[in-house]
Amino acid sequence: MSWKKTIRRTILIVLAMIVILAGAAYVTVHTRAFQRFVLAKATEVAEARTGAQVEIKSMAIHWAKLSTDLYGVTIYGKGGTSQAPMFQSAHLGVGLKIVSLFRRKIDLAEIVMDRPVVHFRVNEEGQTNLPKSPSAGNSSMSVKTLFDLAVRHVAINGGQIYYNNEEIPLSAELADFGLNVSFDALSGGYKGSLGYDRGRIAIKT
Repeated sequence: MSWKKTIRRTILIVLAMIVILAGAAYVTVHTRAFQRFVLAKATEVAEARTGAQVEIKSMAIHWAKLSTDLYGVTIYGKGGTSQAPMFQSAHLGVGLKIVSLFRRKIDLAEIVMDRPVVHFRVNEEGQTNLPKSPSAGNSSMSVKTLFDLAVRHVAINGGQIYYNNEEIPLSAELADFGLNVSFDALSGGYKGSLGYDRGRIAIKT
């Protein structure tokens, strides 16, 4: 066998191995088992960051579009499942944008919420149904940042906010949305700020 044939055969074998590995990877990430694993990890991280009980019925990952669709999203506030969920959404779509592969920086390009429902309660003592942050047990850090997000496009379709017994329909289309939320362990309260560059918010009262 000449050296040209040897090199050609070696290249073909290497290419075949790459195709097999790529095919195996494709099948793996598109199996329900893999998506269940990702879903479990996403739920675990969300609960660790918020201190709330989180449920997600199903998800779909779109690798080509760098996006994820979550279905049946539920977040319970203080009181857990014995109270009405603090947040529910039939569908939550999240799109990502790669800013730099070298620095491994990825931004949130889009968040779309379809038919979200928020239950927010405040009693006479000023206590709310917001979950207690896990940072409260950290004595070395009195204030902990829970979220510091920047999203290029946010859409809220057919939303409802229940403030105590008042129902407030909500829809919104926002560009360059920013959200910062922190928890103060000393006061036991949340602090935050939000803003957007341009958009529309439709609230019916």
